[in-house]
Amino acid sequence: AAEAVARLSDLWSRRAPDRIFAHFELPTQALRQFAETHRNGPSAYPDPYERISFWDAHLAELKDLEDDWLPIAYLSEFDQGIYAGALGAPIYYMAHTDVGWISSMAPPILHDLADIDRLRIDENAEAIRRMDTQCHIFAENARGKFGIAPFIVIDAMNFVAEVRGMTQAFEDVLEHPDAVIRLMDFAL
Repeated sequence: AAEAVARLSDLWSRRAPDRIFAHFELPTQALRQFAETHRNGPSAYPDPYERISFWDAHLAELKDLEDDWLPIAYLSEFDQGIYAGALGAPIYYMAHTDVGWISSMAPPILHDLADIDRLRIDENAEAIRRMDTQCHIFAENARGKFGIAPFIVIDAMNFVAEVRGMTQAFEDVLEHPDAVIRLMDFAL
């Protein structure tokens, strides 16, 4: 791990212009089993214990792979959808059998820019409670074996698109740039 971190540090800090880095994503039995037990498309929120078992098995199969990466479980259940979910939007889940993910998404929640000041993060929202529970389960069960990436960062235009919808977000840039900046500030 220390060697991989040193290599990745060189890569990310642009100190290795003369080196090639590699990350291999190989099929595993865990991925095959996931594909056999899930369908691509709409899904229910998964059991967190099922998810940690998947990641544990998948990453264990890759432990001897000597590439320039670290074993990390990505909690895809808390990608884009978590942000709108924290604001009260319903979250929908999608299974992606090729990578073993169950991602989240939410419909646009801010229909009127006049309501920007009403946006509030609900720390008791179902999405937040699920994320908190799953992070604790993963931290406990991954300890000493692999890292966890609990969620992605959505700010700037990604957040505007999440709460307004993609088409409306781009229209807002042209028609309401001050409101877009306020939404970006809220996201930050």
